[in-house]
Amino acid sequence: MIDSMNHPSRRMTLWPAAAAILALGAFSPAFAQEFGIIGGNPAQAGDPIASSTILIVGELAPTTAGGKPEQYICTGSLLADDTVVTAAHCVAEDINNPVNPANMRLVFGLAVTPQTTTLPPLRTPTGYLYAPGWQGAVNGAESGSDTHDIAVIHFDGGLPPGYAPATLLPASDPITPGMQVTLAGYGVDNGVKDTGAGTLRIVHNVPVEQMLGRTEVVMDQTGGVGSCSGDSGGPAFLKVNGQELLWGVTSRGDQTCAQVGIYTMISPYMSFIKGAEQSLRSQDASLQLASMKSASRNQSRAASRALGVAANAGALAE
Repeated sequence: MIDSMNHPSRRMTLWPAAAAILALGAFSPAFAQEFGIIGGNPAQAGDPIASSTILIVGELAPTTAGGKPEQYICTGSLLADDTVVTAAHCVAEDINNPVNPANMRLVFGLAVTPQTTTLPPLRTPTGYLYAPGWQGAVNGAESGSDTHDIAVIHFDGGLPPGYAPATLLPASDPITPGMQVTLAGYGVDNGVKDTGAGTLRIVHNVPVEQMLGRTEVVMDQTGGVGSCSGDSGGPAFLKVNGQELLWGVTSRGDQTCAQVGIYTMISPYMSFIKGAEQSLRSQDASLQLASMKSASRNQSRAASRALGVAANAGALAE
C-alpha cells in the first residue's frame, strides 16, 4: 500500500554548488557528473518545458548553535513573469522552519555543472506563501495524502530572454490512472547513489498509477523513469493537442526513487494560487513604496543638511 511506504521529500540537501550560487560569487562545484531526473534526457534550449522550468537553491538555518547552514536544491515552474509554483517543503520544511527568502536564489539555466563558466541569470525571491493546511513534518506529511505540498514564490526583475510562463491544464481535464505524463527537474538520476544534479532533464511517458486522496497523484516509477531528490517542486505535464500543459508539482516518493513519485495537482489550489500572487505582489509593492519613502526621506534630510551647510557658509562669507 502507498501509505505504508517511506516517502521522503524530493528536495535534495547538501548540494555542493549551492553556497557559490547563494554567495553570487565564483562558481566551482564539486560534483563531477551531469545527470538529472531519472531516465530523462537533458533539456534543450527553446524547449517550451525548459523555458518555464527553473532551479531553486536555498539555505536552511543551522539546526544547532554554531552549526553551518544546510544548502538544498528544488525545482519550480513559472506561472507568470514574477511568480513560480513549487513544493511547500521547498520554502518551509514545516510551519516552524520557514526559509528566509533572502537565502534563496532562482536560477535560470539549463545546467549548473563543473563545466559552467558563467553563472546563469539569478533572481532573489521577495516572498512566498504556502498552501493553507501545509504542516510539513509536524503532521507526518512524508506519508498519507492531501498534504497541501504546494507554494507560490514571488520575485522581481522579470524573465531572462528565452523564458516564459507554463500553460496550465484546465481544471476540466482530469488526470486519471493509465495516462502517460511528462516530468522535469534538476534532481539526481540514481536514488541509491544520489549521483549527479544540476542539469535540467525531461522524461516522457511516465505512467499515472493512481489517485491519492483528492489532490495528489501517484506515478509508477518501476519502469526506471520518474522523479528523485532535487526534483521537488518540479513540473508534471500532460500533452494535449501537441502542447505540454502543466498540471502537477513534485512532492515526494519512495526512498530510492524506484517505485513511486507523488505529485500535488495544481487545479485544486487555483484559488490559493491566485490569492497568493495578488497578496505577494501587493506586499512587494508596499515594500517598494516603503523603500522609496525611506529613500525620499533620506534625500530630503541630505538636502536639508546641504542647505544648512550652504547657509552657514554664506553667513561666514558675509
